Amino acid sequence: MSDGIRVLHVDDDPDFGELTAILLERVDARFTVETVSSADEGLARFTTERFDCLVSDYDMPEKTGIDFLEAVHEAYPDFPFILFTGKGSEEIASDAISAGVTDYLQKGSGTDHYSLLANRISNAVSRHRAEKAEQWMHELGEKSDDVLWMFTSDWEELLFVNSAYERVWGQTTTSLHRRPETFFDGIHPEDRPRVKAAMDDLAKGDSIEVEYRVNEREQYSRWVWARGHPITDDDGTVVRVTGFTRDVTDRKEREEERRATVEFLRNLSDVTTDPTLTVREKIDQLLAQGCEKLDSPYGIVTAIEFDGEQPDSNHGTQTVVVSHGSHERIHPGQSCSLSKAYCRETIEQDDLLTVHDVRATDWERTSADERFGFGSYIGGKLLVDDELYGTLCFASQTPRDRPFTDAQKTFVKLVSKWVSYEVEHELTRSDDDDATLKTRLGGD
Repeated sequence: MSDGIRVLHVDDDPDFGELTAILLERVDARFTVETVSSADEGLARFTTERFDCLVSDYDMPEKTGIDFLEAVHEAYPDFPFILFTGKGSEEIASDAISAGVTDYLQKGSGTDHYSLLANRISNAVSRHRAEKAEQWMHELGEKSDDVLWMFTSDWEELLFVNSAYERVWGQTTTSLHRRPETFFDGIHPEDRPRVKAAMDDLAKGDSIEVEYRVNEREQYSRWVWARGHPITDDDGTVVRVTGFTRDVTDRKEREEERRATVEFLRNLSDVTTDPTLTVREKIDQLLAQGCEKLDSPYGIVTAIEFDGEQPDSNHGTQTVVVSHGSHERIHPGQSCSLSKAYCRETIEQDDLLTVHDVRATDWERTSADERFGFGSYIGGKLLVDDELYGTLCFASQTPRDRPFTDAQKTFVKLVSKWVSYEVEHELTRSDDDDATLKTRLGGD
């Protein structure tokens, strides 16, 4: 410990107090010892100045050393206090311990006991500073969203971790203290070799940065960024490793969104500008790509006809024009009433209709649910000359764990617009009527 230690010594014998100060400062150069001759004076100095330890005689006029101890601990219950007295007895020792004395030492002849006193003071101050540092660390840690941690250099003993660990890792701090290696078990298996290499580098004395996935309970969907630094002793040997781990899931998801959007746009451009493909082939490829990228096995283009002249989502027919995926009720040419189709909900929306878990909606046990049994769905309208032509949708019979991403929604919107344009273009440039176009697009 390189910091100085200020000691306040209280003894009703000024000469003895002065001698004690001289000898303590001679034993340990870190010590600065102030002396006073009464408990009241000691209390006044203690409350207005900074000290690291109190040393007090027991038998003094007006107030004993234990009276002084009780007054100090009333405001500062853990402050280092050593009773250094020439009047020793089991009763005094017992009273001092009951009052919370840090240490108890009897005065003796000669100077050897001053070395012992200096050692007791140093140990008491070291413990108190360590306890305060740990308390401050805990207080700071509980105000941080980052996981703050400290291990021994061999990673076998956890010295500190804050409660943010429980939220990020999905494990309790109690289990981590009991078995420090469990934090490694919470890392994605594919990332463990990389993290282990970083841990080894940190133990050798290198600062590290590493990103990886954690939290088995959440299927390792959380991304974290960790920075670690070694702590060395005076010889340069690594004795502890410390650092923080930050949840960067939102950033990683934004990065993935940008990457996925660029990829979607590139694929859309590649398909739609390929001069060797027919419109039907382009639609087939886009549906196949959409099913893959949306993790939805069914991709469908439908046409919708209303029973009357005015659009009414409760009275009309949905006909499958093009489809991807094997579903007994989703083949080109198959029709059903709008009242039994999810498209009825789609055409009533101004934007896309997205449902990542049908169980959380009122769709269950409806006619559409009984006919198709979808667990998730995303769909948009196809407009020709600003009038409803049909829908483009992707679906799965399995609910999704998470909502559709912005990149996935963008893909569906762009494909919907492109299909709308191509249908309008085909109707304009050919002599086909709507029924003929449906047959041509839906044919093998």
